[in-house]
Amino acid sequence: MAAKYAGVDGLRRARAVMQLLDAALERWWRLGEVAGRDLLREGLLVLEAGHKLDEAQRTLLLRSALVHGTGQLTALHHQTDPERVALVIQEAALTWDPPLPAATVAWLAAQDPRRAGWCAPLIHDLQTVAATAAGVQRERAEALLAALAQRGREGDVLERAPEPAEPAGAARVIRSRWWMAAALALVVGGLIWWQAAIHRPLGMVEVPPGSYLVRDPALGGDRRVGLDGFLIDRFEVTNRQYRRCYGRGGCPWPNSVQSATRPNYFLERAFAGYPVVNLDHAAAAAYCRWAGKRLPTAEEWEVAAGYAPATNRQYRYPWGEPFEPQRANPAAAGLGDTVAVGSYRPAGDSPLGASEMAGNVAEWTSTQVQQGEQAGYVVKGGSFLDAPDRLTTSAQVVLPGERAAAWVGLRCARTLLLDR
Repeated sequence: MAAKYAGVDGLRRARAVMQLLDAALERWWRLGEVAGRDLLREGLLVLEAGHKLDEAQRTLLLRSALVHGTGQLTALHHQTDPERVALVIQEAALTWDPPLPAATVAWLAAQDPRRAGWCAPLIHDLQTVAATAAGVQRERAEALLAALAQRGREGDVLERAPEPAEPAGAARVIRSRWWMAAALALVVGGLIWWQAAIHRPLGMVEVPPGSYLVRDPALGGDRRVGLDGFLIDRFEVTNRQYRRCYGRGGCPWPNSVQSATRPNYFLERAFAGYPVVNLDHAAAAAYCRWAGKRLPTAEEWEVAAGYAPATNRQYRYPWGEPFEPQRANPAAAGLGDTVAVGSYRPAGDSPLGASEMAGNVAEWTSTQVQQGEQAGYVVKGGSFLDAPDRLTTSAQVVLPGERAAAWVGLRCARTLLLDR
């Protein structure tokens, strides 16, 4: 059946399916509706024919296959992000009504040869839910853990090592036990690696604990602050990342899908890697909570943006003292809108490795200050609308928490002491 998507005509048909999947993604993000059975079947045939779908489209097919109870293994086979697979399955098994049966998840784990990639994070998350949650979610997590454990005892989840034809007898038993021990070591090693990875995400940079000089607008000068060690996102949060949060019920829909010049900025795949905007403070904080992080304080943000460990100095701009417009997306660039995150890397990076800490979009922090009779939150970094003096690491503006704008985005942080 996949032959219908071969050749020139097949490519044309495949592109038509991709357009339908894009429309289905919009319905999923807006309404929580998965793709219908017909589109699920055609999407899987497109994959089987060797055409490439983007990550969001493949995830929609997996979620749809789990809902409809058909094509599950095929959809699973074409996933490339095991942690995302774990999140989708966890969501289906713990939050759907009715939930994805535990027996189905265990069967998928037994049948998928790449199960080790997604089973490890899934089991870790289930253990956390079972230990911390209450009520139905805890019961479902415990039932799923029991089903996976039963499959493991039956030898399905952990692969049996192939038995050699020779030698026989006691030597064969020893060889079999050696293979079993090696397989167990690989699984345990994978779990340890994954546990380390969630505590040291590849997309974050580390700021060591210490005493730092930061600008204090109230004093009109610098003050010294002591900070615990923390991690901060290397890049601004993207539309793609925020859509995942919305799709899983962790974040509200943005105030607008438009950017400064693009009508469908949040919806179009072309801008998936661009910074998300039009979020008020509560939405920004909700994303960071969903991601297991938090918004940085204004002091943390400033240190991450300009502190140079080699010289123990706080730079005026992330890259140094003079303003260099080619290292950022300021008003002087004349673009009038955002660019993809990482566009100025590494030339515009801070000494610690954080990108776009000047220009592109300004970023919410968790620091609340009083302005007259109204409280607001500090926003740092400046944006594509700002002149050089608004792009310094010490510059800031204060916005009401309910304000959402096409020039304000976010990045998240974690406290190192809590992660260790």
